[in-house]
Amino acid sequence: MDYGRFADMTQDIMNSRCVYLYGQGEARGNCYNMQRELKYMNVSVLILDGRLQEDVMFEAQDLLIVCSTSGQLFEYNRRRVRKLKQMPVRKWLITWNANISFCHNQLVISSLDSSCNEMIMTYVIHTVLMHAETL
Repeated sequence: MDYGRFADMTQDIMNSRCVYLYGQGEARGNCYNMQRELKYMNVSVLILDGRLQEDVMFEAQDLLIVCSTSGQLFEYNRRRVRKLKQMPVRKWLITWNANISFCHNQLVISSLDSSCNEMIMTYVIHTVLMHAETL
């Protein structure tokens, strides 16, 4: 994992007016965990509708974080990915799939055993949140 990207993402979270989260399947649970922890730090957080049916009015200081453990979102839901890409907001992707090209800001988590990817992603997200508390 690129720790410089890790620090950049943490800084972006803490400098945002509102953090929007998007994840499907097992990654959605990580979104709920992030929402709970960031609210304790007085960061405004909203989890986007899973089908992206609601239109969101983003502001200049907002941030969108997309969690995709395996990258299946990008293989099977191209319409949703296109809609996420078109959202006029700063974006971060957290994934272990290094082959995804979603946005400039991506935190790619390396893993030698794919059976542990969900647990590793949860650990990394908790570490990001703990680092954010120190800022």
